[in-house]
Amino acid sequence: MNLIRDSKRKAEVHYLVAGHLWGTGQRLNAITHYRKAWDLKKDDEGYLKQLISVLYDASGKAGQLKPLVDDYGKRFPDNPESFGQCLSNLA
Repeated sequence: MNLIRDSKRKAEVHYLVAGHLWGTGQRLNAITHYRKAWDLKKDDEGYLKQLISVLYDASGKAGQLKPLVDDYGKRFPDNPESFGQCLSNLA
């Protein structure tokens, strides 16, 4: 049964659950929820930036990070400082 029908609220719940999971050391589960949050709310710059950050912190491979960083650059070109931070995760 799916109690939350609104995709934006559902994204917020996934994001909050992910933060809790990350804090308890459940990295893989947290990344899964951050990804679900981003999939549901692709217009939220913070969700994508956080997903990139946690993937990097969890030793994500460049192949996992690059498509997200490229997407960040395309979707949010007006924030070059944050894009630079995302790019630095690929180095």
